[in-house]
Amino acid sequence: IVCEIDQSSWGKSLGFGEVKLADVTPNLNELGQDLLRLATLSKNALLKSGLNASMSFQIHGYRMKIYMSMLIPGTGITAMLEVLSLEFPRSVLQLDAFVTRRNLDSLVHLHEMFWR
Repeated sequence: IVCEIDQSSWGKSLGFGEVKLADVTPNLNELGQDLLRLATLSKNALLKSGLNASMSFQIHGYRMKIYMSMLIPGTGITAMLEVLSLEFPRSVLQLDAFVTRRNLDSLVHLHEMFWR
């Protein structure tokens, strides 16, 4: 859970995450259930907190996917969109391939989207 903290008390839930180790053959059913759980948690957080959006992330091995969930006004529908997908380096030797202008621009865009 990603939360705001005000002094010593917990604030609103801003997002949720799920992390799994990489498997030789990924269990797509489990990954789908995890994504559904993230969608449900995000929807409930949006309804309770009155926030405009909630961020979720799913990490499977070295791949991270980030989602934004938003309530569509006047419809009661929650939309969850994949906004970013990144592959983490497997070692320090691959770090230069990760720190690219494209990845940094994507992370800055994600920051602006979330805190707007």
